[in-house]
Amino acid sequence: MTSFPSTCPSLMARLLGAQPRVEYRPLLFSVFHSLFTRFAPALGSPAKRRVGARGLHNRSACPVGRVPSPGALARPLFTTRSSRLTLLALLFLALPPTTRAAGPYGTDNGWAVDHSTGAIYLTSSLAAQMVQGETGWLRVEMFLVNGHSTWDSTVLGYYDTAVSNALNAGLQVMMLIDGGSWPGSQTDWCANNQEHNSGQNGENVYVEGFATNAVLPIVQHFHNRVKYYEIWNEPNCWSSNYTGGYFYGCTYIYPSNYGWLLARSWEAVHVAHGYSTNDITLFSGGVFGHNIGGVQSYANAGAQYLDDTYSTGTNLAKGASFTLIKTNYNAYPLDGIGEHLYIYTGGTVVSNTFRQYEDWVHSALTKYEGTSSPKKTFITEFGWQTTNISNGNGVSQNIQDTNLITSFSAINATPYVRMAIWFQWKDNPAGSLWYGVIDSSGNPKLSYPDYQRCQRFEGIYSTGATNSGIANYFSSKGGAPILGSPFDNGHGAWVYSWLNGYAQDCSGGAHAKLSLLNSTNGTFELNNVHGLWSYYQTNNGATAFGYVLDNEFSYGGGTRQDFQHGYLTWDSLNNIVWHPPPSAPTGLTAIPGNNKVSLHWNSAPTATGYNVKRAAVTGGPYSAIASGLAATNYTDTGVLNGWTNYYVVSATNSAGEGPNSPEASAVPIGPPTILAQPQSQIVNQGDSATFTVTASNTAPLSYQWQFNGSPIANATATALSLTNVQPSDAGGYAVVVSNYAYQTNSATATLSVRPLLTISADGVLTWIGNYTLQSATNAPGPYLDLTNAVSPYTNDMSAQPQLFFRLRQ
Repeated sequence: MTSFPSTCPSLMARLLGAQPRVEYRPLLFSVFHSLFTRFAPALGSPAKRRVGARGLHNRSACPVGRVPSPGALARPLFTTRSSRLTLLALLFLALPPTTRAAGPYGTDNGWAVDHSTGAIYLTSSLAAQMVQGETGWLRVEMFLVNGHSTWDSTVLGYYDTAVSNALNAGLQVMMLIDGGSWPGSQTDWCANNQEHNSGQNGENVYVEGFATNAVLPIVQHFHNRVKYYEIWNEPNCWSSNYTGGYFYGCTYIYPSNYGWLLARSWEAVHVAHGYSTNDITLFSGGVFGHNIGGVQSYANAGAQYLDDTYSTGTNLAKGASFTLIKTNYNAYPLDGIGEHLYIYTGGTVVSNTFRQYEDWVHSALTKYEGTSSPKKTFITEFGWQTTNISNGNGVSQNIQDTNLITSFSAINATPYVRMAIWFQWKDNPAGSLWYGVIDSSGNPKLSYPDYQRCQRFEGIYSTGATNSGIANYFSSKGGAPILGSPFDNGHGAWVYSWLNGYAQDCSGGAHAKLSLLNSTNGTFELNNVHGLWSYYQTNNGATAFGYVLDNEFSYGGGTRQDFQHGYLTWDSLNNIVWHPPPSAPTGLTAIPGNNKVSLHWNSAPTATGYNVKRAAVTGGPYSAIASGLAATNYTDTGVLNGWTNYYVVSATNSAGEGPNSPEASAVPIGPPTILAQPQSQIVNQGDSATFTVTASNTAPLSYQWQFNGSPIANATATALSLTNVQPSDAGGYAVVVSNYAYQTNSATATLSVRPLLTISADGVLTWIGNYTLQSATNAPGPYLDLTNAVSPYTNDMSAQPQLFFRLRQ
């Protein structure tokens, strides 16, 4: 950003919303913000003011609300404005230096490293103060220190110290690589621009050197610590009077040149050196958006410049820088877009207008890449400066506070914004910059409490409610230096619902990327110290592994972490290995018995034991009735006859318990009870005979009658009826009473048949059956066998006129 000429007080007044009001052409307005707020000495030294960065994803409104008025806050102790400010200062100074963290918002505080001497301005104490204010991200400009023309180890060492101070405090860092990152002037970077040089395409020596000698070595050095890189600062900002389409001053670079600067930088990082877009994000420099003169437009939002960059970059006759990358790598050479918003600088911002400016810039992206583009907007500068005894231009502290709440709420509601940086952390009198939420003495302004609430994310739902499990875990485990700051990993930076509980994703601390997981099981973290977090993310862990059961712990020669469906191990030899439990056993059968059920199943590979579970209804819930069985069978003896029982079996090994088998069911029963036995009987030949049985059981019964031990066809009722009984029917009759598990034999009933002996008038006797004929001279007998008498038998009536006959077995 450039300095504001001291000879232009009326211009400064217009920027700040003061009179007089003058109409300006939209493109001309983009210069004024840069002129006014660019170079800012830090700690007495000239310092180009810088910005911070912070990601955002699909947030609902910032859970802040308006801060109670200072009077209400102080009542009844203080009544004057100065006293109320004093109270805020005392409260600020009294805050304990506890570790905190924030989400995807941030700030800046000028130079991180002195551009002349290499002195470190981003100290550990300053970083800790920002973290105390709930700051999550810090934007660091990568500016070559005097005396160094390349990114040598000395210069990188200066920034190593500054970045380490930020990261150790729990801040996350995004970097700005701009005109100060590689030697050259506006003449150099605008050389061969197509806009004013027919036949040129915008590529030049500076663009090539910037990509290979600034962007690439910075990314290579910091890629393990810094993911987000802003390429150039306010490329649409100029300070000259607009004449014939020529622009000068500030950081302006023609769209044809800027397209090649993005293309060569993207190609050097993502193609030549293979850094994935998932690991490194290169986004276009924040375009300067303003409404100077009250003009709100697509052009004043900076969207027209971004549109022009796409237009020339995709036009073979104008630049073709984007076409080169799109043709060769099927991508446009920017992983996101940057935006700066300096609107209503002298008054109260309107939420709808703030959102409109976001939408205009985003629409320039979607115009070329489609509305489904996943690329995000990075708002790397927005803010309002306050008036004070040394500064009459700006807004009151009350209005700054109101504007802060309004703008953060608008950002929260914008799904495509990933990062938002408030400009700035602390007032800088040497640079005439009064944008801070704390003044130059370190006292909080009225906006500070709302800044904290808007920046605070750890343990917070999007509604503003607190998940105490995550919040307490965060505090107890060392806070931001250990766990980092909440960030958007696809669910937003707030606490969100996850499996059987809630989760929040964090990054930037000593434990690398991680998720804090809270449920009825407790609160645990899944981190990336040994890569377990990344392994979980890339292997569909939610489905394949389930929820976390504990923290990573020492195991063998490495570590282990347990999950619902198994466990992960890490060691230096095998790296990360997933250990699943056995698969579900197959072939489960349930055989009912008398107050018991016998279960059998097939063995499961890798199983070392089995758990048997029972339920009273199909589908469960199941209760374990046996655990750690070595065999593939089990008899459940704790059941009552007549009640249906439902069973599943799971297999276990050192990884835990596998899924349940398909269900099997059985109703245990005892054998049938015969209440009334069939009875023996004697009938005359030719008469009828009936046998009956009475039995009971809880299950349906079946019957099978037998004659002399052999089943009688179709005799399956409770009664057996015989008609026209013959001597051949005489014998033993019994019935087998059965249910589906048991059978009971009845007693045998004997059927005796009296044979029929007939005699004709001429004395011929006939009978049926194997009987012996006997005779006697009188009825009482005695009867004597007639040896060898067979039916028919003729009695010699002449020899013995009166005889009595009978048959015996």
